[in-house]
Amino acid sequence: MPATESARGDLHADVTLRGSLGEDRRTMRVDLFATHTWVSRATAERLGARALSAVQAETPSGGTIERTLGELEIEIAGRKATVPVVFGESDDLEAIGRTTLAVLLLEPDLSSSSVSPQPWTHVTHPPLDLEKLDRAFSGPMKKRETEAKPKPFWITVTLRSLFGPRALQFDKDHFDPDFLEGEVRVLFNRRSPLIPGSSPLITNEGAVRDIRIVSFFWNLAAACDRLLADSTKEAVLLDGAESLYLEFERSGRDVDVRLRRAGPIVKRVLAATRLPMKDLAQDIAKICMMVPTLLADKNPEVRGNPIFQRFSKTIHDLWKTVNPESP
Repeated sequence: MPATESARGDLHADVTLRGSLGEDRRTMRVDLFATHTWVSRATAERLGARALSAVQAETPSGGTIERTLGELEIEIAGRKATVPVVFGESDDLEAIGRTTLAVLLLEPDLSSSSVSPQPWTHVTHPPLDLEKLDRAFSGPMKKRETEAKPKPFWITVTLRSLFGPRALQFDKDHFDPDFLEGEVRVLFNRRSPLIPGSSPLITNEGAVRDIRIVSFFWNLAAACDRLLADSTKEAVLLDGAESLYLEFERSGRDVDVRLRRAGPIVKRVLAATRLPMKDLAQDIAKICMMVPTLLADKNPEVRGNPIFQRFSKTIHDLWKTVNPESP
């Protein structure tokens, strides 16, 4: 997204920008909500930045704009690399984005209101298969039953680098639920209905990229809670760019679950199943419970954050509703 008007914490860094025609040293703001680094088109062209392609960028208000994506060498704190940069127009703000920090292995430094080198990086992680965890904790008998009868509906999650929530810890009074992104794979009878690699946002495993993890599972838990109360139909947006959303329609003790893609005229059903409301609520509660637990375990500083606490309370309230006898 474009650089926002105020990066929480007001971080800055001394930067050297290098292109084929020269270099420019300056102090730039660090914007933890911007995906890439933004420099003005005039600066990019003066330095000889190589233009790559047009790119769609999401604005803070939720709209989209088209800009040019290119490359420049950027040096910060003694580390340098060629990274993607967005050529900003007259109304766009210049700032260092998250991708540049990740490539240079830099992280926010609160003591200096700048950035500093990371002494480590994260290894890659396989998808978080919550169904496998459920079988492991439920004993051999339930494991055999689960394998004999695969769940008609399930969700797996792959979290990205934990840089997102780590970066937001510098201001403990704020936690943007839209910041942390990951990959979500919706399974019907253990298969994804999405064609692997069919778009830039669909992985080779049929998962949807760039899902705002906290917001998605917050909305999923709230929708399930309303279905348990008196709602008969709920929808949870999976991805706006792909127009994908989950639809739940309750009829008595059963629920129809559908994955839809909204088109200009027809809302196409990509997959559907029916299962008891009780089973759906149990599964959604298990899936959702893992998210705040994992985030808090890896990022203990967010435990006291009021927004994160509200998110966790929504999840735990659903768990208590579904499992009234659990501690």
